[in-house]
Amino acid sequence: MHNEVYTAPAAPDTALSDSSTPPKFPEMAWPGVFTSYYNLIAPTCEASDSFIWASSAGMFSAFFSPGVGMAWGPQFLKPTLYLLLLGATGRTRKTTAMQDARRIILDPCMPRPRFPGDPERLTVLSGFVSGEGMADALSDREFWPPSKKKGEGPPEVAMGRCGLFEFDEFASQLTKANKDAAGNFTGMLLRLWDLPATLSLRTRREQVTATNPLTVVLAASTYSYMGRALSQGHVHDGLLNRFLLVHGEPGVPIPVRPPIDPREHAALLSELHQAVSAVWGKPFTLSPGAEAVHAAHYRNDHQQRHESDLLEAATSRSSIMAMRLALLFAAAQGSTVISDADMQGAWDVMAYNQVVVARLLQSLHDSNWREAEARVLAAARRVATESGGTFTMAEVRARLKGGNGLDARTFNGCWQALVRAGDFALVAEGSDRYRFNVEVRP
Repeated sequence: MHNEVYTAPAAPDTALSDSSTPPKFPEMAWPGVFTSYYNLIAPTCEASDSFIWASSAGMFSAFFSPGVGMAWGPQFLKPTLYLLLLGATGRTRKTTAMQDARRIILDPCMPRPRFPGDPERLTVLSGFVSGEGMADALSDREFWPPSKKKGEGPPEVAMGRCGLFEFDEFASQLTKANKDAAGNFTGMLLRLWDLPATLSLRTRREQVTATNPLTVVLAASTYSYMGRALSQGHVHDGLLNRFLLVHGEPGVPIPVRPPIDPREHAALLSELHQAVSAVWGKPFTLSPGAEAVHAAHYRNDHQQRHESDLLEAATSRSSIMAMRLALLFAAAQGSTVISDADMQGAWDVMAYNQVVVARLLQSLHDSNWREAEARVLAAARRVATESGGTFTMAEVRARLKGGNGLDARTFNGCWQALVRAGDFALVAEGSDRYRFNVEVRP
């Protein structure tokens, strides 16, 4: 592969009107312990393959990140990921997939305290959490080892702590953050994804400092709920492009879940520990083949222009996310050398992610459109009440101007749609005044 010139296939430009065909999860995204975990859990679980993969990726990310990294410019790149599972409520088994991965992978491997008072190096928080809560969970911790007596000399400090944050319903968390009830939650997510060397935050009680904090997010929601909670501001501010999105369909029904094979579980844990021992604390490098694969995809991604500005903004971190994922793929096989297969698999996931992002943005578009139509209808009702039951397009438009109003393009689209649907009817032929159609009046 060294002497070959690798050419990345052009990724499809997925507009918001993309096909409803479910995206196929890439086959090259199952290296090492990923495959072993899938073989263990898949026969016992109704969750889709993509949800099984994403849930295990979240656990492996949290498990490997403290001891795995690669020099990247002036910083050290880590395989920390933000993952979001998207599918219908209930039948796609989002929460089931997340809980299974937690019980099978992380719980048996959680680092145990070495002595009383030894701080946790890996913290897991589930459910609602504020930005302040995230910072506190990752903050440096003072402690006295058995060789020191407390109060005699300065304490030692545990730094570089990792937090796994699980959200069964991420849209609910985001809605609270939108109402400023989550203590700068979204701002904290943005800062932590960038692997800051130091994070400082003044809370109501104290100054919180976290040195080299590591953050993994494993979250789930539905397209419709996320479409209502997500805003274009979240997209343009860079929140969405820090998440790797996976789509799930209902799996094969399993009326009674069989137990997992204890021998296969033990073999998985042994394989995981062997991989960790092989890579922990060692520098990672890119093989020449991986460099060629990444360079080709990077150029293609850099040159690609999407029809939608939102899709462009929502996928603008694909290259760095691919590198983090390739790092995790190599670690999952106990290798400190990222291969061309690792890199190609990571970029395949990025192409898949783009399709899922487009689906979510369509839900955002639909939600925004419904809200805009509701505002046009409400403004028309107010004008009609003041004007004897009729209104003009210009009068309604005047009600929706200003800083919090609708832009002209959105207003015109909503107005035309309501006229075509028959919600608004002309008072008389040639008139510019409309009335509500009593047959379809909301």
